[in-house]
Amino acid sequence: WGRERADALFFREIDVSRHRSAIEIGCGDGYLLRQLKDRGLTALTGIEPSSNTDRADPDGITFINAFVDEHLQMAAPVDLIYSVAVFEHIENINGVLAFCRNNLKPDGELFFVVPNGQRQLERADPALFVHQHVHHFTEHSVRRLLSAHGFSLNTLAHRDDVLCVSASLSGDPTVPSSSSGP
Repeated sequence: WGRERADALFFREIDVSRHRSAIEIGCGDGYLLRQLKDRGLTALTGIEPSSNTDRADPDGITFINAFVDEHLQMAAPVDLIYSVAVFEHIENINGVLAFCRNNLKPDGELFFVVPNGQRQLERADPALFVHQHVHHFTEHSVRRLLSAHGFSLNTLAHRDDVLCVSASLSGDPTVPSSSSGP
């Protein structure tokens, strides 16, 4: 993924100085978590179902081997929950958003990056259907999904072929967490 994409799609969109703690959903090897640690965040957790085991990294980052859903509960709520290029692969996206709602501080931020399905549809891009994507997000579906789960949209930026979304808690969800998608 690398530094260029992290800078262009993550640090360009988030004011990390507002946060002290974060959870990354689909953290891979923890690259972004280490970048956050270098920028002063102190309580960092990565959740990655393809890791071998739960572990604490020498850098002080906790890694959890799990799938995220509404039943996963962290020890304490965090300032920031984020995910980059993962939500489109998750079947139970409603369970993931319930997890975010349940584990985010009241003044916290949810941030995620997903492919812009609308742009791909308009360009008749065949790649829309070949990347193991379960969900194809548009600006409209992002707004509806966030609202249904008690989030307010802060910003929605169009960057190349992706949507960079920032949201905060706003109220009670209107969709049960057990339904599967947007």
